[in-house]
Amino acid sequence: MAIYLNEREVGFDTTTLGFPSVQGCMAIVYVTDTGLFGYHNYGGSADDKWADRAQAFAQYVQNHASTGAGSRLYGVTYVKVRGYTTPGKTSWTGELTAFATALGYNGKIRGYDLSGAGILGSAYVEFRKKDDKCEMWVKVWADGDKTTGPNTHANDHKITPPRGGVTVIENQNLQVVTAVTIAGMKHVHSTKLRQ
Repeated sequence: MAIYLNEREVGFDTTTLGFPSVQGCMAIVYVTDTGLFGYHNYGGSADDKWADRAQAFAQYVQNHASTGAGSRLYGVTYVKVRGYTTPGKTSWTGELTAFATALGYNGKIRGYDLSGAGILGSAYVEFRKKDDKCEMWVKVWADGDKTTGPNTHANDHKITPPRGGVTVIENQNLQVVTAVTIAGMKHVHSTKLRQ
């Protein structure tokens, strides 16, 4: 089973997390020995927004039944489109470092800038757990590639408030992406942002 995270959604899956429609957003994944925790961070690129959003994600991870020891933190975005106020790589690393700090994680941070994938416009990003790290797969996003339905995994799939913040909304009636057509996926490799 995979969990697909739309904008502002957080989730957990033991093996696979997908992120539909990533463009100005960032797909954030925290790898633990129990699985993958993810957050589709819509907006929040200004450095004064990082701490609140990071705290909301950390709260979700820490309160989840499957919390485990962390081994990697990833962030995938179009760095030039993200809306950073300082040089892109500096802000990209800074934003992910804020998430690492909230999680109490001191390990490796890696990322992928979607501008290197040859995709124009919105992308679909998928993380697949492989031991203590992830493989990343990307493709052009099209709304027709998704199937939606009711959220049948309420503990593993939630949403955060519209403007960010330190709470995670537990919405039993959340309509979610339940499947994505993965034809045309391309395997990409992350770069080191923090050792």
